Amino acid sequence: MKLTLEVPLKKAKQPLNYSHKTAFIGSCFSDHIFNRLAYFEFDCITNPLGTFFHPYSIENFLKLVYKKHRFTSAAVFKHQGIFRCFDAHSKLSATSSEKLVNQLNEVISHTHAYLQQTNFVWISLGSAFVYFHKKENRYVANCHQLPSKEFNKELTSVSDLFKSLYTSVNLLKSLNPSIQVGFTISPVRHVKDGIIENNRSKSHLQVALHDLLAKDPSLNYFPAFEIFQDELRDYRFYASDLVHPNRLGIDYVWEKFKATHIESSVFELMNKIEQYNRGVNHKSRHPESEKHQQFLLFQQRLKKEIDLEKAKWKPA
Repeated sequence: MKLTLEVPLKKAKQPLNYSHKTAFIGSCFSDHIFNRLAYFEFDCITNPLGTFFHPYSIENFLKLVYKKHRFTSAAVFKHQGIFRCFDAHSKLSATSSEKLVNQLNEVISHTHAYLQQTNFVWISLGSAFVYFHKKENRYVANCHQLPSKEFNKELTSVSDLFKSLYTSVNLLKSLNPSIQVGFTISPVRHVKDGIIENNRSKSHLQVALHDLLAKDPSLNYFPAFEIFQDELRDYRFYASDLVHPNRLGIDYVWEKFKATHIESSVFELMNKIEQYNRGVNHKSRHPESEKHQQFLLFQQRLKKEIDLEKAKWKPA
């Protein structure tokens, strides 16, 4: 008896291994997959300027990176005693304008260099709603808790979303012609927009993205949204806020991603890394005991073995 419908998954054209670099950009869901890859010691980065939910924010970020843009004090503003930037998430903020500008420029420079070497970029889309700052006459990546009267909230049309996503892909391929680009739509519900409005937003993203996938067969797609909506379909896979996926839900999606987008030849090495990490987190009741000293020696040997195996994947 089948109790759930399984979302069909495609194997990656080129699965990930320890010779590759991977970048994640977009919604907080991309951070979850990044955290798993980082745990298994893959070379990866996530959201250098913080979380982005809307394609416009992602496109703007990639334009800044492509041009190696240099921020100045004109790009930052002070709110509640802290300096912030409309191009970045609030996690990039500082107590002085100079410090924030330096942080922003360092991030852009590092990301430019990383993307030129990157094998994979995954873009996670969160919402089709975007905020337009009236005084600045521009779309923003983050409202930074400014009064809502300063913004217009807009639901972006499918055609404009398509254009933005298309531009983002072209920027990445101009920066690095061999890069492989993948997309996913975040299963996180933006209920602050309203439940009906969230569904409209996700629908706009779905149509725009799948129009793009039809136009460019080289792009990858991982159906995280569909797995939650059609395969899991249960609030037990969400946190207590009923909005964000919980550990069980993330574990489930991670196993799907691992099976389809990571080279099976590295699974054994990943198991060793997990064994080592569990050992690192182990707290001995008797650290002076002979048994614990033997355990520490085992950990040292295991770490050396892991490092040697990872080194085999590095380009000569």
